[in-house]
Amino acid sequence: MILVAISILSGLFFLLVAFGYLNFNSKVQSEIDSISNIESIQSVIKKNDLDSLPDLLKNYLLKVNITGNPLESNLYFEQNGKIRMYPSNKWLPFKAKQFMSADQPAFIWKANSFPMLVRDKFMDGRGEMKINLLGIKNIEVATGTKIDQGSLTRYLGELPVYPNALLDNHIQWEVIDIDALKATIQVNNTTVNGIFYFDREGMITSFKTKRYMLDTLKDFTGIFNNYKIIDGLIIPTELTAIWNLEEGDYPYFKCNIVNYELK
Repeated sequence: MILVAISILSGLFFLLVAFGYLNFNSKVQSEIDSISNIESIQSVIKKNDLDSLPDLLKNYLLKVNITGNPLESNLYFEQNGKIRMYPSNKWLPFKAKQFMSADQPAFIWKANSFPMLVRDKFMDGRGEMKINLLGIKNIEVATGTKIDQGSLTRYLGELPVYPNALLDNHIQWEVIDIDALKATIQVNNTTVNGIFYFDREGMITSFKTKRYMLDTLKDFTGIFNNYKIIDGLIIPTELTAIWNLEEGDYPYFKCNIVNYELK
């Protein structure tokens, strides 16, 4: 009888988890659907569309083969990587899916690092980070102006993966040096900025800014490596996120991009 009871309870638990995962994923898909509208008639990016941009950015976009691509192309890709919360923590493996919108500055990131499910997003001018246990219970849902700032900064800093969106008229560009451009983006009441750095070949290698680490603004660097031709574009396929703290640099996120698709 004890074994039967254990079997029944185990079965009920797995059903609960399966329902939780299904419910969690369904809600995320609804969010994706809400920012993925594209008109049937799409504009193709032409070389003269880049004329108003600083030469450093214009040359970069030409190098990554942006011309000829539809201007309004949503982006879907997957990530395999590892993450840690604090320098003393072990790295935890994760798999993630990300969607970025052509209709507005927006992204949705869904990650699975068993037993945790994570959804990070920026849409309609607001950010939100949700951490969920097994699809059953939200452990944390973070919102507010600091989350808005962090989420929009993440969107801006990841645009080398989505070069079409570097043409977005929400972004203002300023030449800082022969190898650096400052980008400022404003969405509703949230304004953030950061500096993109370029190597001798004209490719973006890093993005530096300030982001909130808990309640304090800290220096932050995103690193872009291993550019490859995928779906006609040349994009960085290895990303690293680093907090630049007083006691030293603290890498906390590393991933490889796979299954990249503009649609």
